[in-house]
Amino acid sequence: MKVSQLPDGISIEVRSAGLARFFAGSFLALWLGGWAAGEGFALTMLGAGAFALFRKLVHGEVDRLFGMTVTTALLAGLFLTFWLALWTFGGVAAMYRLAQLLWGVETIQVRGGKLFVVRRAWPFTSTRELPVRPGAGRWASKLERLLSKPPTRPSGCFNRERVGTA
Repeated sequence: MKVSQLPDGISIEVRSAGLARFFAGSFLALWLGGWAAGEGFALTMLGAGAFALFRKLVHGEVDRLFGMTVTTALLAGLFLTFWLALWTFGGVAAMYRLAQLLWGVETIQVRGGKLFVVRRAWPFTSTRELPVRPGAGRWASKLERLLSKPPTRPSGCFNRERVGTA
């Protein structure tokens, strides 16, 4: 954790650390391998169905497609498209979590009466701005009290300015 003073506030940066994150990361990496295989299979099936339907339409033989009626085949393709969208969303969420585990940085900044939460996980970044209103609750009032005081160094911290002085 790194705390730094900004010209108009304070910044706290927390990086992902620890050995346990690599266990979860390796599980997610293996899961994403299976996810990629499922994504490729679904795209192949969807593409093959669309190609076969196009070929049948060109030749004027639109009665059956893969042993099904065209309506059933189109409904199957619609379901597969819906499933593929959800599957893709889940895969992107897993990629974000993997990046967050391995390279994640969260920064909390208080500047100009506002609270900013910045989450960076290569290549994903999200910023959220939260207003700090007077009387918005006990946490807001504690935050206001902390910000009204000048920053102090906790006892037991190493002070670089005093090195070599008597």
